[in-house]
Amino acid sequence: DGLALYFPFDEVDGSIVEDYSLNMRDAEAYDVNLDIPGKFGSGIQFNSIDAQNAKVKFFEGNAFSIANKSWTVSTWFDGSLSDIDGSVVFRHVLTHAAGGVAYLTFRKSDKRFALYDDGYLYTDTNYNATGLSATWYHLVAASTPDEIAVYLDGQNVGVIGQSSNLYVEAIGNLLNGSGLFSAKLDDFRIYNRTLSA
Repeated sequence: DGLALYFPFDEVDGSIVEDYSLNMRDAEAYDVNLDIPGKFGSGIQFNSIDAQNAKVKFFEGNAFSIANKSWTVSTWFDGSLSDIDGSVVFRHVLTHAAGGVAYLTFRKSDKRFALYDDGYLYTDTNYNATGLSATWYHLVAASTPDEIAVYLDGQNVGVIGQSSNLYVEAIGNLLNGSGLFSAKLDDFRIYNRTLSA
């Protein structure tokens, strides 16, 4: 079915989160709480220990990548996109990698979901997430070679008018911190093909 990465976040302790896809690309969780209720079973909380630096990070030399523009990122997240103790400087970052590659983010200023290319350029939707509350939402970003369709709880909320190959070294924050995506995540998946909501 094209499932290339799957973190159900069912762990309740330790610092390793297991990839339940066939690729078994496990990662390390930094400054997070794994023993919290999620959307399904347990989840992962980013704002309980050190919100500025909390992240899921792949081991050195084992970053995730899809070297084409057909992919889908799916996750459940807590809609309270707040700045906690300086945890967000410019943007709420879902996926990140070094080297100036594009990544998925909510802009801090207006909470628009966007593709950010690290050259200080956003390509975003008109969807504004400031009205979301502290409950679970399902976010899907489905990429084709020309655009990225964005869905929230199964409804198309906008289109990003360009796409990119997908490179991921960290989930839920910038590699160096200060880009907290959300207080909580659950059931994070990446597919190596374009799905609908």
